[in-house]
Amino acid sequence: EIIGEDIPNYSTTFNSTSDWTANGSFYEITVNQAIHLKGVDPVIQVFETIGSDYEKVELVAIVATNGNVTIQTVSNLRFNGKIVIS
Repeated sequence: EIIGEDIPNYSTTFNSTSDWTANGSFYEITVNQAIHLKGVDPVIQVFETIGSDYEKVELVAIVATNGNVTIQTVSNLRFNGKIVIS
């Protein structure tokens, strides 16, 4: 059985303040595998909100062995945006 193959992409928006959690010198957003349902080898895309558009950005994305996805940035680079997990 292939987990996540027939499940639509998971997408959620986030803001530049309260959605990011401090972890040492970084800020993170974590999406549990039980929420995104794309298994332990998902494809992760992150977009920054620019006006009414989204622009793809590159940043650290960590997939834990249990499939949880964490995106990470330094504190002064938090931003409003969207994460898509497929």
